[in-house]
Amino acid sequence: MLAGVAVGASALAGCADSPGSRAPTETEPGPGPSDSTATTAGESTAGERDGNTATAADTTEARTDDRYERTTVTASDANGTELATVEVRVADTSDTRYTGLSDTDSLSPDEGMWFVHPEEGRQAYVMRGMSFPLDIVFVDANGTVTRIFHADVAGTGAPYRARGKYVLEVNRGWANRTGLEAGDRVEPA
Repeated sequence: MLAGVAVGASALAGCADSPGSRAPTETEPGPGPSDSTATTAGESTAGERDGNTATAADTTEARTDDRYERTTVTASDANGTELATVEVRVADTSDTRYTGLSDTDSLSPDEGMWFVHPEEGRQAYVMRGMSFPLDIVFVDANGTVTRIFHADVAGTGAPYRARGKYVLEVNRGWANRTGLEAGDRVEPA
């Protein structure tokens, strides 16, 4: 079962659509309707930080470190074959989603962040303030990967948009290395 939280609504981030921004790279192309949320890779929207509370449910052996609980997520192909596991920091409150990985200089090869949104919907992430590139993996409420972006830090303010309740951020290239594709599964242990 996926970790869930109860939190308030979110709003569009201010720099989601910067003039002159490049189109993001993705593994699963396809246009979509406008997004209801925008999150900086490593940040949640300012509208989420107004007194919301969150409780992680079904998180196996979570440890508190700094402001984040930690757990393991497992990536499996559509047939259920395990592709990889990742040790993640859980960003399930307004404050932890807002900060996310923006205060992180680097990640080890199998480390990442698991963002938990209040509900499934169109999410948008940007790379403002990031010092290293990421794979941004959007996951629906049932654990199915809906889209994977390979995000660069080269000054793009373009949003990475997709449907999901969860977002896994890992080092850029992780999805290719593990073979993870849209339609596969990513779930907390």
